[in-house]
This record gives sequence, C-alpha cells and structure tokens, in this order.
Amino acid sequence: RKMFVAPPGWTFWARDFSGIEAVLVGWFAGSDRYQRLAKIDIHAFYTAYALYELEKAIPYDALPQEKWPDDQLKLALSQIKREFKQRRQNNKIMVHGGNYLMGPFEAQETQLKELGVVVPMKEIKRLQGFYWELFPEIREWHDRVTGKWANGAGVATPTEQENAHQRTWLRTPFGNWHHYYHVLDFTKEGGQWQAKYGPDAKRSVAFLPQSSGRFILTRATQRLAQDVQSTVRLLLHDEILGVCRLGHLSHCLENSKYEMEKPIPELGGLTIGTEAKTGDCWGTLETIVD
Repeated sequence: RKMFVAPPGWTFWARDFSGIEAVLVGWFAGSDRYQRLAKIDIHAFYTAYALYELEKAIPYDALPQEKWPDDQLKLALSQIKREFKQRRQNNKIMVHGGNYLMGPFEAQETQLKELGVVVPMKEIKRLQGFYWELFPEIREWHDRVTGKWANGAGVATPTEQENAHQRTWLRTPFGNWHHYYHVLDFTKEGGQWQAKYGPDAKRSVAFLPQSSGRFILTRATQRLAQDVQSTVRLLLHDEILGVCRLGHLSHCLENSKYEMEKPIPELGGLTIGTEAKTGDCWGTLETIVD
C-alpha cells in the first residue's frame, strides 16, 4: 500500500462500513440486540464477558451492561478494546467464525495464520460454546437458514430468504440468488432421523449477509462514481478508496458519508455507520472523526 502516493495537490480518502457483516447477521437473525452491539463493538462486548465468565479475569463491576445508553456502553467497550487489544483481536475471529459455522479446527488454523498464535483446542471449543450461549439467536438463525431441526421440534417455518434445505436456493432482499445442493446430512440415530450440517451449510449461512453487504457497498460506489469532484479507485472488502484534489476533500468525505450511511429500504431502513481515513499515501491513511 505504501507504493501508492497521491500526486501533488491531491489526496486519498477512504471510508469503510463499521462491522457491516455483523450488523447484517443481526438483521437476518432478527435480533435488535445483536444489531445494536454490532454497531458499537460486538467483539469487545464478547471479549469482556468471555474474560469474566471463562477466566474471572475481570470483576463483574467492570462488565459493560446492555441496559446502558449507547454513549456509556460505547465508552466502556472502547476501554475494553484498549486494555485487551490482543484478546479482542483473537476473539474477533471467534465472532465471525461463530456466525459462519466455522469448526474448532478451522478456527485454530485461522488464529495461527492471521495472528501467529496457537490457541489450545480446548480453549477454542470453550470460546465457541460460550459465544453461542451469549447469543443463542445466532444458532437459531443457522437452523432457520439451513432448515435444520431446532431442538427436535421440527423444521423452522421457511421464508423466502431462508431454509436452503427445503427450497435448495436462497434469495437476498436485493434479489440475488444462489442455489445449494447438500445443505444437510441426515443420519438415523435411535430409530429417528437426525439432521446435521452438510457441505453447503456454511455457504448457505454466509450467503445472505456477505452478498447483501457487497450489494450495499457496490450500490453506494455507483452513486459516488457520479461525483465529478472525486475518483473512486478501489473497493476492498467493506471499504471504498478514492482520490481527489485537496480542496475537494471535505466535500468527498461528506458525500461518501451521506451515500454510504443512507437508510437501506430493502432492510427496513437499516443504517450502517462508517469510518473515514485520509492521507497522501494509501499505506499511512489516518482515521478521522466526522
């Protein structure tokens, strides 16, 4: 990234969605609670409770409470992020993995590849189990999407966006389709058929939030591309990178914020926050508060 430097009189600007996939997971799971925490800092929240429940590493009085107002909760979670930065980074992988049916061996491998640490398998399993205890709505959503039996009570009622097993396809609220072949495995245990996740289960669960997130980013980029005062250079995961003349920077930051944070009608008016960065070198962009 440090190879890319803006020409004299120009500057880079970048803006990315804050936790867009986690927010969308909360939306598809039908959980206002999860959406709120995802917008503030779901990773710090989970880290705080895991430290308390699994290790007793912090006192109960230090736990952020969901009943607090957003400003108070945001401040408490920012303190957790600063104090337990590495632990939060480790747990960030556990949160995304928990949302997308990542198994314990895959989670351990991802931790090693991305962070260079080997987390014992026993600890991985404890963290995964605790995540689903803290957010049971995520497992319920998994069952609805795949069509897996929920607690032996039968298959959840399918909707147009859910139950890939019965329908063999999924469609996002934006009209994007994907077909699936082997979402569930069925085995007979004790004389009764039991459903387990098959090879396509992970793909079916990931499709709705990931495809929707990409559509939201692409649509915002298409609107920004009509702005003659800026040039969009790159899309990277959940970020838009652009370049503009120094005198147009304020306009580009305001316009990108407006376009990216617009209510999303297909998702009932859901809004997703963003963060902006600027600088004359792509590799050294600095976050700004706007």
